[in-house]
Amino acid sequence: MIKKFKIESFKSIESAELELGSVNVFIGANGSGKSNLLEGFGVLAAAAFGRVDTESLVRRGCRPGGYNRPLFREGRLDADTVISAEGDRASYCVSLSSPPSGRPAGWEFRREVWKQEAQVIVDRETTNGAKTGDPQSGLAALRLAEMPVESEAAVFLKALAAYSLYAPDTPILRGWTQDPQVREPIGLSGGRLADAVAELIKGSEVGNRVSVQFHDSVEWFSGLGIMEFEAPRGPSRVIAFLDRFFRTDNNQQYLLGPNDVNEGALYMLFLAVLCLH
Repeated sequence: MIKKFKIESFKSIESAELELGSVNVFIGANGSGKSNLLEGFGVLAAAAFGRVDTESLVRRGCRPGGYNRPLFREGRLDADTVISAEGDRASYCVSLSSPPSGRPAGWEFRREVWKQEAQVIVDRETTNGAKTGDPQSGLAALRLAEMPVESEAAVFLKALAAYSLYAPDTPILRGWTQDPQVREPIGLSGGRLADAVAELIKGSEVGNRVSVQFHDSVEWFSGLGIMEFEAPRGPSRVIAFLDRFFRTDNNQQYLLGPNDVNEGALYMLFLAVLCLH
């Protein structure tokens, strides 16, 4: 788990340092930098994976394009972005140079340091004429292949690289449009929600926890299931809700699909499944 996070010279953030717990809530006015802070985590994740460019950032839920360097009146336009994360026994820090806005080139690694306690696993600098290898390729991601899988440093770096920004989107949750990133477990915007629910229902204990949450929060909720049908692109699934106020005919209950329930219920299900998966 990340215990401490630092970021400098990224979008609207000049400098920030956070002490983190297992659950963290960021509250602030529109435009105060909450999304930029979360996207800073996305940049660090892409660096841990070995490459920071538009494709790798979008895959993690970051917004494409735009300026990534701060545009403060008195700040340097060429300032490198510095981001670091610390866990209990491992840490990872990168200094990156982002390309000018509108150019698809990858970010360049200026400095990359990966440690397990006092042991330095990677300490690479590509500035001051000391360039070795491709500055757009991270060295820690390559060294990971040589590390013991269960080591603290390896687990920490893999956890960083897997970071994603999940954000529910109503048209995607209702099945009107496709999720551009079908990242497990639920897609970044909910495109795999039905599949993720089906996987949870297989484990009845976890599936029951979802139902209990809904019974406590949604007055009409009675039960949750999955409907499967044949579609032009092959077998498909949709979420089915049971309304406790609805009638039953010959023991046949009427099911509500994702188009029949309010979006608040879909958003709650998105968050519950993401947390319990």
